[in-house]
Amino acid sequence: MCNVAGCSNDKVSARGLCHKHYVRWRRYGDVNAHPFVPKAAKCTVAGCTNGEVFARGMCRSHYKRWRRYGDPRIVKRGPGKPRPVCSAEGCFSEALSRGLCRLHYTHWYHRSGAFAAALRRRKPAGPCSVEGCTANVSSLGLCRSHYNRGHKYGDLNVTPQRLRSGRLCSVEGCSKKAHGKRFCWAHYHRWRKYGDPGTAPIRDSAAGPTPCAVEGCSRAAYAKGCCRKHYERWRKHGDVSDRPPVPAKSCSVEGSSGKTIARELCWAHYRRWRKYGDVGTTPIRRKRKANSARRRSPPTQASQDRILSLMAALHRAVASTQA
Repeated sequence: MCNVAGCSNDKVSARGLCHKHYVRWRRYGDVNAHPFVPKAAKCTVAGCTNGEVFARGMCRSHYKRWRRYGDPRIVKRGPGKPRPVCSAEGCFSEALSRGLCRLHYTHWYHRSGAFAAALRRRKPAGPCSVEGCTANVSSLGLCRSHYNRGHKYGDLNVTPQRLRSGRLCSVEGCSKKAHGKRFCWAHYHRWRKYGDPGTAPIRDSAAGPTPCAVEGCSRAAYAKGCCRKHYERWRKHGDVSDRPPVPAKSCSVEGSSGKTIARELCWAHYRRWRKYGDVGTTPIRRKRKANSARRRSPPTQASQDRILSLMAALHRAVASTQA
């Protein structure tokens, strides 16, 4: 309900006020101001002779300036008036901001403006904390090169040339070349994803695909250690044997007469189980059968009589045209 005393409007628009009182507050600065109260004769802005007050004690032009810029005394460049010239010596381009053209304003912003001051505050002064390094600090007390080495290889003194020259992965039993943090590519990704490179051996892609785990099957593994055929059997019937179980004639759900397609369920209950993990107890509506039965129903006597009358009229029309 509106916060104004005596207002019975229960729909609040903004700031705890109804739409009527909110518009009064926004336009006149007072929720009790009536829109038909006589206004002041002149705008309250010093030196303004535009006419009567439009809102908040200002004329229309000053009120729009206050609404847009927050200050009614701001004067923007009017239509048709040329921009001032850049204040930089020897530059005759139009000024964009702070009396400077776009090029000189960009130079000022990055070299001596707020952006450059922020960069100076962010960058700590002093050389790198690594002994013998005189480069400026970039982050965490290290220069950019030592910071990148520590982030990538885990050692500030290691050089990328030594790694590329044949250093092996630090995981025991791995004979691959090191890539980052003294791990090979596979162990490095394990470490980044799980926090530990692990001890499980990395499968060599050159050795060929992993065979199917089902005994006697020589196909390549597709999912769950099985080839695609055995995986689909397990997914559909719950068994990877060579001869899948024969489905029942009718659905195992009580009250359902549909034919079984998988896991002793009809198509509708099987889709429910795949989507929700439960077949549910709501009966399945058979809309298609009802529609097909309605379509196969014989025509009524009235419809037959109407068809016969239309055919007779058609024959009469044809005979009249031939005569």
